[in-house]
Amino acid sequence: MSAANGYFLKTTDGGATWTEVDTYEAEDFRCIWFTDGNTGWMAGDWGAIFKTTNGGTSWTSQSVGTHDYFNAMCFIDASAGYLCADGTILKTTNGGTTWTQCYNPNYDYIYSIYADASGRVLAGNERGRLYRSADAGSSWSDLTTDKIASAVRLNAIAFFDDQTGVVAGSSGVLFRTEDEGLSWDSIPSGTTQEIYDIELVSSTEAFACAGGGKILHTSDAGETWSPVVSGTTNFLYSIKKINPSFAVACGWAGTVLTSSDGGSTWTSINTGFTTGLYDVDFYNGSTGICVGQSGKIYRSIDGGQTWTSVTSGTSQYLNAVCFIDSLHVVAGTNTDGMLYSSDGGLTWSDPVTNVSTGIGQLYCPSADTVFACGMEGLIAYSTDMGLNWDLFEHRTNWLLNDLAKTAAGRMYAVGYNSAILCRGQLPTTGFANHAAEPGSSMKIYPNPASEMLIVESDDFKWYCVYDASGRMVQSGEITENSINIRLLPSGQYFIVGYSDQHSESAVLIIE
Repeated sequence: MSAANGYFLKTTDGGATWTEVDTYEAEDFRCIWFTDGNTGWMAGDWGAIFKTTNGGTSWTSQSVGTHDYFNAMCFIDASAGYLCADGTILKTTNGGTTWTQCYNPNYDYIYSIYADASGRVLAGNERGRLYRSADAGSSWSDLTTDKIASAVRLNAIAFFDDQTGVVAGSSGVLFRTEDEGLSWDSIPSGTTQEIYDIELVSSTEAFACAGGGKILHTSDAGETWSPVVSGTTNFLYSIKKINPSFAVACGWAGTVLTSSDGGSTWTSINTGFTTGLYDVDFYNGSTGICVGQSGKIYRSIDGGQTWTSVTSGTSQYLNAVCFIDSLHVVAGTNTDGMLYSSDGGLTWSDPVTNVSTGIGQLYCPSADTVFACGMEGLIAYSTDMGLNWDLFEHRTNWLLNDLAKTAAGRMYAVGYNSAILCRGQLPTTGFANHAAEPGSSMKIYPNPASEMLIVESDDFKWYCVYDASGRMVQSGEITENSINIRLLPSGQYFIVGYSDQHSESAVLIIE
């Protein structure tokens, strides 16, 4: 394990204990790779790369001919390897003695790389683009088929079904997918105002709200959008349709709009305050909460016609609010995690276990599970009404603004810098019941299994195994239609197989 100031950590007992080793070099090391117990490389800042042939006892400096930062490396054997230097991929065929440039797609930093003996190389950059070579780095293709510009800020996402979804954000951009997010097409929104929220109504209908008081509506699963008169020019940050007739929106300067005809017409409510409101949610047609600037929380019990201020106990901006049921409500702060209420939003406190970063959005797709996304790529979840929170692995450091989940259990998150994240099959309700997901057709046997797993398909090349919390616990290539699972403890898992064109999943029991 590489570390700062010339140090690295070494284990000889499978990770149970670690020993700090000093290379006597001043650089911070960012990546390390060993091809066997003796031969390895470590690279980092300012073009520093060192090689060891005695398991890390001593290191010899090598030269790449650049002062770039090295972010990732991968060696196939003691001779052939790849190194990511800022936005360039370098290759060696003589154990690092010399390096040549084999790809330079753009100026974006490349943070990960993987290669195998067949000549396949995969690399990913800071903007979420994935590059692939099938001939050991001689030629490359960009696998990221979306048409989203790199500078787009994505604020909202919604999926009409397992295949069809939309994302929206800055400058009124709207993109639509019909293949689970593998590719995205630009859709005219009719506005250049930033779109802040999308409210899914049905498998074909949704509303969106934007700056300048814009409200948009689609009835064909996002293919076309038409404007709806809102009666305001204030920014609208949140829109919700609570039941077939009642809808509500909120925004800048204390703006609250309500609709009694399902969103066709809107009425502005005189709230009596000018606080910027960033999110609104209702448990039913009567009881609702909106949150906003300076820790302000307002509560309504008459369908949004009148609002009462509630003490939040914080002066932080509140970006999100979510009813889990009639009593349990969660609000998200802009810098310091969640607030929790167990009395319908009348009083607020910190959860028992919290997160320590800002929240962009809260999302409750089932009866007991609520998700949160936010700063530094945060995605967290609670399965006890918001009282305790656990984290998913970070997949990006960009701020994430919204979450969506399909009926098949696939989770998506969107955020700054065109970030779109997708997580494989998740349980439909909470993390306790792992029934097979609709559409999961990956054939595996034996199941239950204990040592080796056979995959009944020649299409799948890679796989990932997820535990009950959604954490990836094993991944790799599928070799001769088999996967070694000896190191996984007994339990229930999800396994996802990936081909060049699609993915399939199945529930896996390990005895």
